[in-house]
This record gives sequence, structure tokens and C-alpha cells, in this order.
Amino acid sequence: GAVLSVQRISPAQLQKSGASRWVVGIGGTNVSVSLPVAFMLQFADDVVLTAIDIQMPLAKAQFDTTGEQVQVQGLVSVELSRWSRPGEALHVSGLTEPILINLGINASRGVQCGYFDL
Repeated sequence: GAVLSVQRISPAQLQKSGASRWVVGIGGTNVSVSLPVAFMLQFADDVVLTAIDIQMPLAKAQFDTTGEQVQVQGLVSVELSRWSRPGEALHVSGLTEPILINLGINASRGVQCGYFDL
């Protein structure tokens, strides 16, 4: 299964709040996404954050580049789009402050982080 969270973000309201980051939790999980307010201020339109926490186990086995089967934890999908164009994902690069994604899992020996950027 999966847990979906969709949030509408108003850059104007974020600026008025005086906060430096805006944190969105995915309901009922330990997963969260933290966005720098300075980044959000570049958008005149409201922004939609869509985040999905994909719950384990995965139906299909996963393998690394050497062909060895790996255990996958903390699988999260995050997408930003303009409120006026919800189906078109924003492409983000060159940020002065990072977008932080808390995967909701404990770090342990041998755990590696990987990502796929569309």
C-alpha cells in the first residue's frame, strides 16, 4: 500500500509567517518534506506538493547495479507543481538551501541512500 499527501502551499502566506522552512508530514507516517521558504517565494502562483510514502513490502524484488538483490526501505515520491497547472511537475535545481526529505526509517550499518530523479 501507499500513503498519499497533497498540500497546497501559498508563497505569500509563507512569507508573512516569517518561517524559514515549511515542513509537510505524510499523514500517519514518520515521512516528511521540508521546503526552504526562500525557494517558494519565486512562484507567484500557489504550489502543490504531492508526496507518497510507499509502504513495504514491495511486490517485485529490487536489485542493485551488480545484480544483487537488495532490501528497499523508505521509498518516497515527491513532486511539486503550480496550483494552476497541477499535472506539470516543476523542475528544481541550483537551490541555495536544500529540500529535505525524511524517509522515516532508522539509519543502520550498511544502509545506503539512493534516488531517482525524473
